[in-house]
Amino acid sequence: SLVSCLSAEAIALSAHQDGMTGRDVSSPDNSDGKLGFSYSTVGSFAKAECIKDKVTGLVWEGKPAEDGPRHTRRRYTHLDEANLSLWNGSTYVRPTLEQVQAPSNSRWYVSHVNSIALCGYTDWRLPTTRELQGLVDYGAGKAQAEWFPNSAAGPHLSATLARGQGSTVDGPLGMPVYVYFDALDIGSPDHGAIRANRENSGRPTYASMAIRLVRGSVSRPDMVASNDELLDRSTGLTWRRCSEGQSWNGSYCAGTTLLFTTQDAAFEQARLSPGWRVPTVKELISLADSFPDGPSGYTFWSSTPVALWPQSSWFVHTTGWAFGPYVSRGHNFDRPGLRLVRVDPSQ
Repeated sequence: SLVSCLSAEAIALSAHQDGMTGRDVSSPDNSDGKLGFSYSTVGSFAKAECIKDKVTGLVWEGKPAEDGPRHTRRRYTHLDEANLSLWNGSTYVRPTLEQVQAPSNSRWYVSHVNSIALCGYTDWRLPTTRELQGLVDYGAGKAQAEWFPNSAAGPHLSATLARGQGSTVDGPLGMPVYVYFDALDIGSPDHGAIRANRENSGRPTYASMAIRLVRGSVSRPDMVASNDELLDRSTGLTWRRCSEGQSWNGSYCAGTTLLFTTQDAAFEQARLSPGWRVPTVKELISLADSFPDGPSGYTFWSSTPVALWPQSSWFVHTTGWAFGPYVSRGHNFDRPGLRLVRVDPSQ
């Protein structure tokens, strides 16, 4: 079962677990969002219209209780005439312009919200998976109802497209990636999962999904390599250039990635490198645009437990399924690898 981060058992296991690092410790104020989260209203607008994330500076679309295109029950497809994005029952094809512009598609929805100048803004857009994941409270297993009333349960569409070569085997070009949010009053161990909208058979998992738009600048990794380290200047995090078990030989990561049967074993490995620690799930996904110099097809440990399934932890998978990094929960016997991180003091 989960215990307090301040307990002797937790500190003995690792003094650098998810709840012991970052804003949960430096800004533990629940008045404007749980612990490290920090939100505010935008001018005189209600939370059902828009909410500002004071940590990232992003402004998020709220959801009204009244029926209409922005209602929490509405779901939208994500079709793009430039990509193979429409499942015709056996394969993916390019949709027609009429299908792309239909009121049931995401492009129409973005255009609609901008046309009504929601909260006075006309630059609303679909969020990236990294931005959408920023709303996830992994410690609760559900959304923060106080700041995001009328929230939808289920998969939420992102602007991030799955990596692939356009075939049903590798993942069709144009396949969207979603972030799963749970219902406000139930709680789910899947809350916060990030996956491509694809079943093993190749067909889409969901025909349509919920949308929550955002506005603001997109933050992307800004990597600077220095021997066996990588500094991401966008986050201030410094990463080991190679996974544990490998070493940088000046050209690539040589050796074999170590696999750890339990999260405890991953924490033990991190203790062998003073100053380094197991990253949180949000830190790991900050490398979503590129897992530089890392092995393809591996799963990596995070220090974040699954709130409603404490015998499991959140893992980040790299490009083994040809659609880029994704997040899922797993058991200890899944044997992930380990990518260590530390906060760069100069950032």
